[in-house]
Amino acid sequence: MRFGNRNIRPVGSSRKMKLDPTWLHPHHIVMLPEQKQIKTAEESEKRWLVLTGLATGIFVIWLIVGGYRWEGYPCFAWQVGLCWRILYFLAFLALVVWFCHQLYLVIKEPIRFTTRAIVLALITFTFLRIILATGLPLLADEAYHWLWADKIDWCYYDHPGVLGWVSFPFRVVSKSVLAARLGPILMGTVTVILAWRFTHWLTGSQEAANICLAGMMILPLGLVGTTILFTDTPLAIFWLAAIWVTLIALRRKSNFWWVLLGVFWGLSLNCKFLGVPLIGLLGVYLLIDPAGRRALRSLGPYLAVLAALVVFLPTIFWNMFNGWQTFYFHFVAREPVSGFWPSGLLAYLDRQIMLVGPVWLVWCLAGPAIWGYRKYRQGKVEAAALVLPAYVPFMMYVILRIFRPPEAGGGNWTAPLYAVMMIILAWSAIENGHARRWLRLSMWAGAVTTCLMVGIVIGQVFIGPDAIKALSGTFLSEKRVERFLRAYFAWYPVGKELDELFPRYNHDRTTFVMARNYAQAANLTEYSRNVPLVLSFGNDTIFGQCFTYWNAPKSHLGQDCLYVSDHVPSKHILDILRQCFSSVEELGPSDRRTDNTVAEDFRIYYCRDMKRFPQAKMEATTRLR
Repeated sequence: MRFGNRNIRPVGSSRKMKLDPTWLHPHHIVMLPEQKQIKTAEESEKRWLVLTGLATGIFVIWLIVGGYRWEGYPCFAWQVGLCWRILYFLAFLALVVWFCHQLYLVIKEPIRFTTRAIVLALITFTFLRIILATGLPLLADEAYHWLWADKIDWCYYDHPGVLGWVSFPFRVVSKSVLAARLGPILMGTVTVILAWRFTHWLTGSQEAANICLAGMMILPLGLVGTTILFTDTPLAIFWLAAIWVTLIALRRKSNFWWVLLGVFWGLSLNCKFLGVPLIGLLGVYLLIDPAGRRALRSLGPYLAVLAALVVFLPTIFWNMFNGWQTFYFHFVAREPVSGFWPSGLLAYLDRQIMLVGPVWLVWCLAGPAIWGYRKYRQGKVEAAALVLPAYVPFMMYVILRIFRPPEAGGGNWTAPLYAVMMIILAWSAIENGHARRWLRLSMWAGAVTTCLMVGIVIGQVFIGPDAIKALSGTFLSEKRVERFLRAYFAWYPVGKELDELFPRYNHDRTTFVMARNYAQAANLTEYSRNVPLVLSFGNDTIFGQCFTYWNAPKSHLGQDCLYVSDHVPSKHILDILRQCFSSVEELGPSDRRTDNTVAEDFRIYYCRDMKRFPQAKMEATTRLR
């Protein structure tokens, strides 16, 4: 009898089992009689069919109620009562919990992932992420990245241009939050499928491949992270592809594969400059592998370098005409490493827990190195092709964080590495019982982290700011609650208020809108529909230079401005505004167009006749907090 990808032969009453020859060390896999294997796989397919049916039902409800228009804020955009929103979210959360439970069963018994079950799991995975995408506000960097597709270019001030290129088709269709996140959802799906097939090709084990696929979908990085519009999303694809093609090129000995490798190298560099260590570490692998050393005496690797340079030319040419701004940002403008900051390391690891859960993070700190050393001793040199470009840059980031103070960003930088780490964990788990225990515990903790993230982070935007304020006020100070609500909920109502204010002030005199920094300018641009690109307040940060480049501030001389601040500006900032404009007046309650308590915390100033563009330094903002 043939079932899925496995040949199963009835053995009567015998309790022995004939295992698939691709199982490298079958004594570490859950032992089931063949008839029980068939029954387990069939039951799993039925459960996945029910789960996918329920997910489809939740998705259809989302379509009917106009979920694609939620813009990350169901509490504002979905005009139903609080009870209905909570009921819908609880049903959605229950599906997420069941989805994670089914994936964990696959981790324990990989035979549960038949071909049909995998297809159903991927459908459910996609439906859940689409709903998540519209129920989560744009992060500040997401809003900024989404503008790249509107201002399509070969490169940008802080990163090369691939993310803008792949987002452009979605931006043409719509400027909504859902359109912004459809690209990451598609690229995330490609990443998990690529990791699944790469694992099977590398290990020859369908069980290892199933474990890898289930693990990628069960973690917060998979279910939630692949909805976020970051440069790491396309980079993960090219990272995996480059490692795979390197191994193929060494086996096939064809220049075609070396050229393809160069294309992936170049694309990774066009995502972000983390592609530099990828190329360097794969080069180190070529020196370690005897086949790689032989290849270095041929034309292939040098064709790869040449192809990478050709693909990277758009970034080089753009920087030639823009003062090498992207290179300056990464290699000069960054603050130097100084001091000893254990708190910086702890803050960084805390963000990694939000990506992969606590237990797997612990394994990632040492597990790949131990596994890679054992493999190398066994003569499996190809294991170094995984360990070098994944574990080495991961530990580089961890170690550097000890020498930097806690920072708000940077937690996503290691995201492309975890797909390779998952392949290592899946491979080691089918060979070693100790590693398999790590796998089960890691994925269980990862599933719990995923459910908590969905429940807490996404649940808030269904409940809304008023209920959050009432609940949080019992154990948090009023100031902290207001600051959180302002940062999390204010962009939608403030954007709608600007949509009403801007036409009125732009009617008689040409007016533009300006915010304090690039993050606020990006959010205001995205959550207003009638306002052109919002300017950033001078050279507040290197990111803000992109707004200067796009807006050409000198062209606004003599115009009026609506200056938006998410808090009461300091005297220092108001003095700068008064020096740059003929007059500065705060809009009072009678001038404002909002009935939302969160939006009322924002301050809007009407500034007349700009004489010069404000050039406030970011250091000044420390006085505001």
